Amino acid sequence: GNIQNNNWYHVAVVDDNSTILVYVNGVYLGSAYWGGDMIMNSNPFSRIGNDGTQGADYFNGVIGEVMLFTRTLGPSEIVLLYQGANQLPTPTITLKLVGSNAVVSFTTVTSATYEVDYRNDLTTGTWLSLTNGVPGTGGILSNTDLGAVSQGKRFYRIVAHY
Repeated sequence: GNIQNNNWYHVAVVDDNSTILVYVNGVYLGSAYWGGDMIMNSNPFSRIGNDGTQGADYFNGVIGEVMLFTRTLGPSEIVLLYQGANQLPTPTITLKLVGSNAVVSFTTVTSATYEVDYRNDLTTGTWLSLTNGVPGTGGILSNTDLGAVSQGKRFYRIVAHY
């Protein structure tokens, strides 16, 4: 539909380093080849609602609740933001001991892949991979760490790659 005066709209512009995608009120409207960064120059000030030239082409309206992300958001995340959450879901993480094993479960989004890492000490050593490159389902993923109980303390981290 057309943008009309005196109405609020949720507009999301997603830049994946080659294409910009535009959503209005959570609905994908289209895309265009961009081929560059969203920041077009080295000026330390970014502009929203202006084309970047001196005194020309300002947005005539109110822009509120601006959010900038360091990663590309997926369509389901855009819809969540439009629906009024104003934040992306916080993952729920659970850890269950089943016999001598630890089961790490967590909620996911479809626009990410996940890795589950562990280590026995937070002050020394490196993170070791339990799983890597597992695609998000939008639901719960579970990973079993075989024999974890016999290892004493075990620390886990979940890393999402967007």
